[in-house]
Amino acid sequence: MIMRPGQQLLLPANPVFIWSSLMVALALNMLMNMGLWGRAAWLPDLLAVVLVFWAVHQPLRIGVGVAFVFGLAMDV
Repeated sequence: MIMRPGQQLLLPANPVFIWSSLMVALALNMLMNMGLWGRAAWLPDLLAVVLVFWAVHQPLRIGVGVAFVFGLAMDV
């Protein structure tokens, strides 16, 4: 299908979905750190993966400030 000029390739994501995925990633990251493995080298940092995805996909909604706040949340 040929796109018309000026038509967006990807529609913007729902902000509720963005923030809920970030909160789920934060919770899973905290649970993995408290689990049996602790900070195992083979476990990915899920929050960082989700933050990078949304920062690339929706840069006007998720930026450095959001990453900074979530980094503080992980430190606390």
